[in-house]
Amino acid sequence: MTARHEVRLQFTGSALQTLGWIAASILAGLLAAIPLAWVNAAMIRWICRNTTFSDGSTAEFRGTGGEVVVWHVLLFLVMLGENALNPPAAIFGLTYVLISGVVLMLLNWFVYNLRLNPGPHLAFTGSYINLLGWYVALLLSCITIVGWAWVAVAMYQWMARNIKGDGIAVEFRATGLEFLWRGLVTALGSCLIVPMPFLILWFGRWLIGNIVLIRGVDTDWDGFIDEQRTPQKPSWPAVPPLYQHID
Repeated sequence: MTARHEVRLQFTGSALQTLGWIAASILAGLLAAIPLAWVNAAMIRWICRNTTFSDGSTAEFRGTGGEVVVWHVLLFLVMLGENALNPPAAIFGLTYVLISGVVLMLLNWFVYNLRLNPGPHLAFTGSYINLLGWYVALLLSCITIVGWAWVAVAMYQWMARNIKGDGIAVEFRATGLEFLWRGLVTALGSCLIVPMPFLILWFGRWLIGNIVLIRGVDTDWDGFIDEQRTPQKPSWPAVPPLYQHID
């Protein structure tokens, strides 16, 4: 068995590239979110190509926009309805129920299509109920003005722990205080167009830099992912049952 060791990540994309992806995402979002699925898939491929690993590993993303366009449209319609109708609290809560389901499908899609070289096949094993709970906690933490940062970090740590693969574990090691001040600086500074891509790039590099892969670990995960991807309709999400065991 490979000796246990940690692998650190570093993002090397440029501010000009970041600005281009921001512009592409905004434009796609204005077009009823349909092109946004392809933009997001391409942007993830760009992020993977520009992420280096301390042990020389590489990452590749094989997902396509056509696999998740339905989920992007559904998310767009839910958020559009929430903003347009100004719904009461009960319906507002329902939107979070729907959004959590869509986000879970997108997480499954993202992790399933992420290939590490070298590395095992990966799957996201977090449950819908837990993800919904994190969204509710994040919403409630906003009442505290600053507590959202600690909840956000805890949620990212939960997501990282639920990325499963044979002999590999993922950790997110940021702290709430670090997330708070960096998030506030990025949000406030991004109100101006000129510093926006630099600040988003700065924050993104920090986020990726706090992701740690641990190789050579003993895993209790008995999931299995077939190398062959099940053919899917072009406009329907390719998220087959990827695992047999859920934490």
